[in-house]
Amino acid sequence: MKRNILTFLLVFAFASVLMQQAIAQVSTNQTSGAQESAVQSSDDNLIAIDVLLEPNQAMLDKANASNARLRGNYSAGYALDATHAPHVTMLQRYVRVKDLDAVTAALASLFATERPTELQLTAKGYEYTVWSGVAVTIFVVERTPELIRLQQKVNDTVAPFSVSGGTSAAFIDTPSNSEIVGYVEHFVPKSSGEHYFPHVTLGVAHEDFVKQLKAAPFEAFAFAPKGVAVYQLGNFGTASKKLWEYQPQPLASWNDGAAKQSIVDFVKRVTTEGSPDFVPVPERIATFDNDGRAPVAREPTCPSAFIANPTRCPRLCYLSPCIANQGESP
Repeated sequence: MKRNILTFLLVFAFASVLMQQAIAQVSTNQTSGAQESAVQSSDDNLIAIDVLLEPNQAMLDKANASNARLRGNYSAGYALDATHAPHVTMLQRYVRVKDLDAVTAALASLFATERPTELQLTAKGYEYTVWSGVAVTIFVVERTPELIRLQQKVNDTVAPFSVSGGTSAAFIDTPSNSEIVGYVEHFVPKSSGEHYFPHVTLGVAHEDFVKQLKAAPFEAFAFAPKGVAVYQLGNFGTASKKLWEYQPQPLASWNDGAAKQSIVDFVKRVTTEGSPDFVPVPERIATFDNDGRAPVAREPTCPSAFIANPTRCPRLCYLSPCIANQGESP
């Protein structure tokens, strides 16, 4: 495992130090589709992609604080920004440019059922490896069964589109280190499955400073993904350009129709500032049962109370005539 950690970090994380000036631009359009990704290639050319989790503010705050400490020790380090965004890689592969839309469509279907933003993740401590005299530093993320399961499902989803033979042309920048080309080629199986090592890269500093950082007591903290995205990889494997991000569909399990649309419209009206129906967050208190009705305030729930003794639930039958009519739809 230690060897896997070192190999991963050498290839993936240190790009930010050596190539900070090489990555001149990154897309700031968070909702651009794969067809708008500005990949200047013919359809049969390959592209190196990174399917990754974008962490929520809890992780961003901790990562930025640690990054500031690292830069305080090593001023030549880099700040976390658009070209060095904190993230948790799930998969790196080569795919054909012409298949990119199919890849993102398949991932969208997967994430609609797997709900990656509901993952509960934990940063357990610091780890580092030395490269060219400085310590590349990370938060180690706990390998939970749910995260391992999702990583495998991402592998399986992208597998039909994965191809071999990627070259430096598949990257945003021509890699000055050819090792990354092979690393992406062999991400599966060398960095996936039992070898998967989830982490968040924080920056670089002098080794003696990071040793002290690692030795100090560390209070593990929880965080969650706020989203999932696909990036094109840059030199040394940095997530350099966002190509696509998953946009959850409201009430994804519901069939399209007037009922679904009315709920979506209602939520939009009451949560949009400036709307006549806008409701401030502290006042947004509502409780609904599984068919959208406002249930009685106390346990037991309506269905369980009715099943236990229907003769003692006149209020329930009044509120829900369908129950009084032997479960028929109202």
